[in-house]
Amino acid sequence: MEKTRNWLQMPEEIMGGMILQRLNAVEILESVQKVCRNWRRICKDPAMWKIIDMYHCFDGLSTHYVEKLSKEAVDRSCGELIDITLNGFCTNDLLDYISRCSSKLNCVRLRDCYRITGYRLSNALKRLPHLETLELSCIDILKEDIEVIGRNCPQLNSFEIDKTKFADSDIHAHAIANSMPALRHLKLAGTMCGDDGVQAILNGCPHLESLDICGCFYLCLDKKLEKLCRERIKDFKYICNNIPEGYEDIYDDAFCDCGGVSSDSDDFEGAIIEYYSL
Repeated sequence: MEKTRNWLQMPEEIMGGMILQRLNAVEILESVQKVCRNWRRICKDPAMWKIIDMYHCFDGLSTHYVEKLSKEAVDRSCGELIDITLNGFCTNDLLDYISRCSSKLNCVRLRDCYRITGYRLSNALKRLPHLETLELSCIDILKEDIEVIGRNCPQLNSFEIDKTKFADSDIHAHAIANSMPALRHLKLAGTMCGDDGVQAILNGCPHLESLDICGCFYLCLDKKLEKLCRERIKDFKYICNNIPEGYEDIYDDAFCDCGGVSSDSDDFEGAIIEYYSL
């Protein structure tokens, strides 16, 4: 008869480093740590909490409760947190708390975080001088916020903005170009970036290797500028999809609000086709 594996006898370095870390924070806090004393001890190790992913933890749980669990996860990292992903439950206060406790953070992903304001975001990120990767969606930020982030996060080399409505597209692009010269990856998908903004980015970000401007309906990229982009940038993503005159409100509703379609979604190209069939 084949023996059944005893998971409780597995070496801690394998259980903690190779198995439990594959689970999200809620699964660990709500279930795994309650299995036995040994697993609970492993789950209290700060090394378990260097990476925290709360993106898929919102379903069926109250915002207040998920926020509480997020703080507990951050506390367990004991300042060793380097990578965090949050979604729509995240508030200004939670982001502030995380930044005060986690100065070693080098990767922050805030997806569909419509509760966060640009001013509080930039103030929180001031405390993260080692930040290298920043991903934002559904957060409306001002050019001043971008400049604050750029000045205080000199190591930032990857910046993504998705489903964000800029009051003046090119002003924001100029802010990125002027304050984030070390960027190697930039994504402005689903924003209102224009041609002048793209030119400014090419001039201000000489190390850029990847640029995603899909879904920027205010772009009218002429052949010369598009050729320059393709020559300068190894990974250049662009779909020629200028917004038809008179359809600006539909664009705002469909692609700038939190209910819009992300450019990473499999439905993104279909959304563009559907848009033009209106």
